[in-house]
Amino acid sequence: MRTQVIWAAFGAAMMLVFCTVTHQPAAVSDTSLEEIAALRLKLKGLEESAPCPAPLVAPALVAPTYPLTGKGSHPIFVTGCGHSGTSIMLRLIGQHPRVFMFNDETNVFYRGTTLERRAKLVALEAEFLANRTTEVRFVEKTPAHVDRIGEALQTRPLGRAVMLTRDGRDVVASLKARRKNPSSEEARKKEDPHWEYAVERYMYATMKTLEAAEDPRVLVLRYEDLVKNTSGTLKVLFAFLEETYDENQIRSYHENQISYEGAKPDQNKKVSYEKQGDLRVHQQIRVNQINKPLYDGTGRYKEKPPTGLTQEELGKLKAHTKFMEYQMRLGYKWDD
Repeated sequence: MRTQVIWAAFGAAMMLVFCTVTHQPAAVSDTSLEEIAALRLKLKGLEESAPCPAPLVAPALVAPTYPLTGKGSHPIFVTGCGHSGTSIMLRLIGQHPRVFMFNDETNVFYRGTTLERRAKLVALEAEFLANRTTEVRFVEKTPAHVDRIGEALQTRPLGRAVMLTRDGRDVVASLKARRKNPSSEEARKKEDPHWEYAVERYMYATMKTLEAAEDPRVLVLRYEDLVKNTSGTLKVLFAFLEETYDENQIRSYHENQISYEGAKPDQNKKVSYEKQGDLRVHQQIRVNQINKPLYDGTGRYKEKPPTGLTQEELGKLKAHTKFMEYQMRLGYKWDD
């Protein structure tokens, strides 16, 4: 449940579910969308110092010419498999002066009837209006929306979705270490439910990400490109969002320490990655991570278990035909 919903605004905003937005949205260039679509998943191999191609230069935008809420608005939805870099992506986008960031997972499109989900979105927009200063659009991050992006963009057709992927070995290692409960009764009966949960979740999220990538309003980025070619990746990102890009401004996000999902950053507090099953520990790890400068967390699966994967587990993944297919489609090579 949202913690800061303005109930009076919510009651009034509910009427918007049944009303037609009368504002005329700003025109969206088909050419720019085609250019952005062609850039998806093509960051591999770019060097940090490489010059940025002309299409990646974001247009200089002035005052907003579109509504702040409703069908003519331009919200940003960040999603992807959990532990793929969605939190840091939220933080980077939220650093832009024109973007209001919700510092928790909103779960707007997660569960409930269609009408209930629409009502939650309207309530979220009411909260945005009540708390924004100069921001003209908002960004929210919910990994559980990975299979609801189609609905989100149907509801807000001028919105944008940014979906993160990451090497499946690192994702499985991270999810397994968190000690989450398995997602199905079948998985609970197996020998290692945490392993089964991690593989199941990664496979499902990747399948849904690849499906959503067909929509030109969706940008798929790899975590590895974000941390290894940060400048090039952020230029692509903000061009896709049709926002200006000030590298110093965006990459200095960690200078402004924030809370996340009620947890406060404390870099001096020692937390164990082996105890991520404790929700409070997991939240502390996450809030500390998004308040640090961007760092390279690739290759986690190579660490000593339980934070890494055993040779037996790596062998299981390599023998998993669909897993290997997804790795290849996303541009990941298997290093023996």
